[in-house]
Amino acid sequence: MFDSTPQGTTTTPADWSSSRQHATRRRTAVQHEVTRLLDTLAPERTPQRRPAPEPAVRAYRWPARCILQGAEHAVSVSWFPAGRDDDTLGEMLVIAWRGIVSHPGATRRAADEAVAIRSLLLHPEETDGGAWSWRTESGEPVLDTTALATYCREQVAGDA
Repeated sequence: MFDSTPQGTTTTPADWSSSRQHATRRRTAVQHEVTRLLDTLAPERTPQRRPAPEPAVRAYRWPARCILQGAEHAVSVSWFPAGRDDDTLGEMLVIAWRGIVSHPGATRRAADEAVAIRSLLLHPEETDGGAWSWRTESGEPVLDTTALATYCREQVAGDA
């Protein structure tokens, strides 16, 4: 049988197990950070007995994404986790829209299509102290989860 392990290098089951555990811990930590962001932007709510007043920004939530819809602008936040054997941890796609974004389960379609006006592809990055931040493809800016939530809200308001 062909051995692909370089000469002089040996791996033990403990080494393999340790690296898998480390990768699993990192993926779990990132997933908690994604959930924290989505909970901040679109918290899950229990059904109410009577109709609530219509909010200025409607929040739609799914397990790995959310849409915040304002009167004229929207933002969608989608998390794409990495595969089990992938070296990356995954990526977050934030898209700012002009118009009404259609979403699964909607009973009516908007008269005009929403138009994407800006997008941001982010990758999780561990910072000092075990905290997590979000890095763009170019490396700048690096945003913590609170700053990313603020950025998303600004896009819905149409401020940016």
